[in-house]
Amino acid sequence: MKRNWTMILYALILLSIPAVAVEVPADELAGLKKDAPQVFLDCHGCDQTYIKSEINYVNYVREPREADLHILITSQGTASGGGEHTLTFIGQKRFDKQTTTLKYYSQRTGTSDENRTGLVKSLQTGLVPYLAQTSLARLLAVDLQWKLKTDEVKDKWRQWMFNIRTSTSLNKNDSYDRFYISGSVTASRITPHLKMNYNANASYNRSAYHLPEEEYAYHTENYGLSGTVVKSMGDHWSMGGNTVYSTSTYGNTKLSLTLAPAVEYDIFPYSEATRKQVCFFYKLGVKKVNYQEETIYDKWDETLFFQSLSVDTEITQPWGSVWGTLEGLHYFHDLSKNRLSLYMGLSVRLFKGMTVGLGGGYSRINDQLSLPKGELTQEEILLSLKQMTMTYSYNCYVSFSYAFGSIYSNVVNPRFSGVFNDNQYN
Repeated sequence: MKRNWTMILYALILLSIPAVAVEVPADELAGLKKDAPQVFLDCHGCDQTYIKSEINYVNYVREPREADLHILITSQGTASGGGEHTLTFIGQKRFDKQTTTLKYYSQRTGTSDENRTGLVKSLQTGLVPYLAQTSLARLLAVDLQWKLKTDEVKDKWRQWMFNIRTSTSLNKNDSYDRFYISGSVTASRITPHLKMNYNANASYNRSAYHLPEEEYAYHTENYGLSGTVVKSMGDHWSMGGNTVYSTSTYGNTKLSLTLAPAVEYDIFPYSEATRKQVCFFYKLGVKKVNYQEETIYDKWDETLFFQSLSVDTEITQPWGSVWGTLEGLHYFHDLSKNRLSLYMGLSVRLFKGMTVGLGGGYSRINDQLSLPKGELTQEEILLSLKQMTMTYSYNCYVSFSYAFGSIYSNVVNPRFSGVFNDNQYN
């Protein structure tokens, strides 16, 4: 732990400035490049081309086993709508057992260029302790920017964040026209000890088919209000609940009001959530429902009591990642009305150059209490206007990736990027 804090402090003091004008004799360049750390960049969704262009004084390799330094970047959302990016520098080979962790916070209002620039700065800072152990150390520059602020930051919004979103579309031709509009308003406030989120949403969709002999027109509407409050009870426990109001033509609900308190336990501390978490989530609730049409159970309205338990697992490590969710729900008035769902995914580097990904999900469905009585019309079936009876659903996928050749990936060439990305020859 002492070494870890020492390296972080050292990184905060020394900032690597690759653009500094230092003349390096030609006969020394080869030696410097050879001694530069070999880095494996493990980051999904980041602009690796930009990173390699800005940090071009290390050797990037395609395989983690070839690296002196494995940089693992994981992300999760923040209260402000931005992202918390955890940068873990895992030392290997000559940097064995030298591991440091830094965090970079991107802003929701920041442009993609601003956010990627901030991420690069954090990467440069984290690289300094490792560069200092190579012959590149003499090219490092000391540049400590210290701004002391004695006044506490005053937030007139008291940490509340608001988001308003709307979208609409109109399509029309001789035989078809469609109009769609949706909107939502979200208010949230997240502190280390309390999390609150409130949402209002609505959508309307109308379509019409103009055929020579007949015209078909239909519409769907969905409205909803929800509120969630979560209280922190320590490093592993959280308590809270949510309330949901909704109405849906597709779901055959004129009114649905749910109140459900819940409790969550994470085996690992919440501070480690970006790397590993195993959460048990239990919810006990009551739901009041008024239906638009009589259901197959001869109900126009009913009050339902239910409970659910889920286990969520996610682990991100240098060897890959694995995640899974197992959830079960049942209604108390009839235990046969239940649902059990399992979703899992795995991505693993088997050996040099070989990565395999697989996953899928399965649901056993016995809780469709709102199905309308009577036969569905052909239009309602083909256009998914109303729910259909189902007892199960599943999906699965598998992927393989194998790369070979040079272990280095330093060179950046953006020419004809659109052509190669389009895969037009495949």
